[in-house]
Amino acid sequence: MNFSLVKGDLLRNFKTGEFFEVVRETYTKRFLDSEDHKMISHGMGDYAGSYSSAIDVLNTHTGLITRGVELSEVRRKMENITANVE
Repeated sequence: MNFSLVKGDLLRNFKTGEFFEVVRETYTKRFLDSEDHKMISHGMGDYAGSYSSAIDVLNTHTGLITRGVELSEVRRKMENITANVE
């Protein structure tokens, strides 16, 4: 399956059937979990978090933009409709 996502690609959620449009191409984002927040509060913020690829998507039904969706999550939960058509 092709997962080189570009702005304008249409994605479909496997479970809900909702459609999303990619509004920002892949970029690197810092993701934090609860343990990372503890590290930050104890002065170790430089070591907290993990970096991963992310995209921003627009829900075509609600019109809401979701920012910073981890690319690995997109691979697991969505299919690229645009790539399937091409």
